[in-house]
Amino acid sequence: MVSANGGKDGILWLLDTGTNTLKAYLAGNLHTLLYSSSEAARNRDKLGQVVKFTVPTIANGEVFVGTSNSLDIYGLLSSRKR
Repeated sequence: MVSANGGKDGILWLLDTGTNTLKAYLAGNLHTLLYSSSEAARNRDKLGQVVKFTVPTIANGEVFVGTSNSLDIYGLLSSRKR
């Protein structure tokens, strides 16, 4: 799945079913990894068990991924302290 800001800032989103990881690459240079759900501290962004042929869906600045038993939603973290 590709998201963009109009005709610029394209991001390619993909699911690695072997590692259950959501990854984002710069669309203009697929060698540039922008995000991986496996890199956050304490497994904060850990993705559930990915189902074969699942496609990430992007809407309203969030990325939605259906897993075998949940809907995982990714977006910007709040700047508020909790």
